[in-house]
Amino acid sequence: MRILLIGATGRLGAAVHEALRPRHDVLTASRSRAQFTVDIRDPASVAAMSQEVGRVDAVAWAAGSVPTSR
Repeated sequence: MRILLIGATGRLGAAVHEALRPRHDVLTASRSRAQFTVDIRDPASVAAMSQEVGRVDAVAWAAGSVPTSR
């Protein structure tokens, strides 16, 4: 299965990538350090990434920020 993992370089994304990689063709996307660069806040960036990636069987989304209190 060809899976696009958005947010692949974060803590959760890295764990998801590690779990999927042995059984699937995982394409990684994030703001940096991934196969594909994307800014999820910019619709044009998401559209450009989608064109570049092409057809996939699934999309896994691990991107975003979570505010934490200390």
